[in-house]
Amino acid sequence: MRRQRSAGGFTLIEVMVAVLLLLVAMAGFVPFFLQGLGQASSTRYRSTATNIARQRMEEIRQLDYREIPVGDPARNWYSDALATKFGVADSVRGADFTTSYAVEDVAYGSGNLKKVTVTVTWAAPPAPSPAIVTSLIHQQYLGPRGRLLTVAPVAADDLGTPFPQVQRTLDQVTVKYHIAEADWGLVYPDPQDPASVAFNVYMRLTLVDDHGAAITVGDPATDYKILNTALQKTWDTNGTLTDVYFEFPFDRLLIPDGYWEMQAVAYNEYDEPGNVWRMRLRFEEGAPNPPTDFIAIPGADNQSVMLSWVPGIERDRDHYVLQRQRLNLNPDLTLSYGPWEDVNTNLSPDSVVFTDVGSVAGAKDPWGSDTGSIKITNYYQYQIWAVDFASTPNSGPPATVGAQLPGPTTTTTIATGATTTLAPTTTLAPTTTLGPTTTILSTVQIVNKTSLDYSITVRDSKNHTVFTGTAAGLSTLSIPSLPADSYSVDARSGSAHLSTSFQVPRDNGLTVLEIL
Repeated sequence: MRRQRSAGGFTLIEVMVAVLLLLVAMAGFVPFFLQGLGQASSTRYRSTATNIARQRMEEIRQLDYREIPVGDPARNWYSDALATKFGVADSVRGADFTTSYAVEDVAYGSGNLKKVTVTVTWAAPPAPSPAIVTSLIHQQYLGPRGRLLTVAPVAADDLGTPFPQVQRTLDQVTVKYHIAEADWGLVYPDPQDPASVAFNVYMRLTLVDDHGAAITVGDPATDYKILNTALQKTWDTNGTLTDVYFEFPFDRLLIPDGYWEMQAVAYNEYDEPGNVWRMRLRFEEGAPNPPTDFIAIPGADNQSVMLSWVPGIERDRDHYVLQRQRLNLNPDLTLSYGPWEDVNTNLSPDSVVFTDVGSVAGAKDPWGSDTGSIKITNYYQYQIWAVDFASTPNSGPPATVGAQLPGPTTTTTIATGATTTLAPTTTLAPTTTLGPTTTILSTVQIVNKTSLDYSITVRDSKNHTVFTGTAAGLSTLSIPSLPADSYSVDARSGSAHLSTSFQVPRDNGLTVLEIL
């Protein structure tokens, strides 16, 4: 009897009580499972909504700045124009998503800025929080953007640089500025229609040298604008438009020798620019021209001659060579100049003045003396020429000038009964005697074509500040009373900074800096 009772199972009541206890225990875990399922569903919806918002934002960023209209402030800056353009409803995997667009102006310095917000919501449990993507879009390029700038004909630079060299044997160079395909609609109302008439667009072409001096290429009658009459199109064999570009030929001889940065900018019909496309080129025509206005002024100390000159227009000078020769009395009492002697064979290519100093005590050229019982007058002739940095150095023809020491005398006694008179071209007038009243002062100009005011600082070759002032917006600033020297000029307005250099008297009266 005892053995049978120990082998018996659970009663029905015991089983029911155990099941009840298990159900009570599991009931506490059910909310956690349901919450996890809900969160997974919400994460999936949010990921889809965020992708929709990002896609719409990228599409908005591709628009022209004017095509992103500001919404109505009374309606929380909502933009109905963007809603019409890109739509507000999307359906992904059976779920419906709704998109709204908000655009508002943002004050940011002097530039234009728009704050764009894309909000995507969806109707599904649990209650969603929307996916929001916000971006600030700056008014950067309003005009047609360029994709390529080409110049022909060109060849490899014979100095071995990667920059193309413009052929010196041809008088004309053709520039093509290709417009980015995304902006063809800013050039033609219907680019694919051969009969479509271009908008009133244009381009500007500027060449800038290493010192910041600029040459604008174009027709002066149109303010150097290259008009839409220069626009060209190309089509493939299927009749599909493949290229839109400005094509403009210009005289390469207008550009002095040297390295230049060619800058091309296209403008829309509202005079708003696109991006600036830059290309570095080398122009090489041949040997430099001789300097002009070569002047020699004898020093009052009778042992120095101050020389000054105006450089040629070339930008590829490597150095100057300066030589001197003296007028000698021959045994037969005739006069002739001696051999040329080197004074300086490596003058800076930017120099415009040089003082040749001798010694009266040591009878070292150049010298002369009108003191004591013996009067000695020496005549000298100087020549200077430029050498460029072509692969085979080109030396230009020299410029020549005469000088005499001492004093501005027109005749001198060589020996008893023998007199010679200097030719008029080598005689220095009394007014050229060195002195404070004969210092040549020059004036240069800075042209500000922007609406911003720029502070101007000018320093001489010793880095001394010789001028400070302000170039007001849309005005021309004249800087007077500059003696012969090399100068640097800095222009600043906020974070904008421009700098260049110029020389006096070479740049007298010229525009040394143009602020665009």
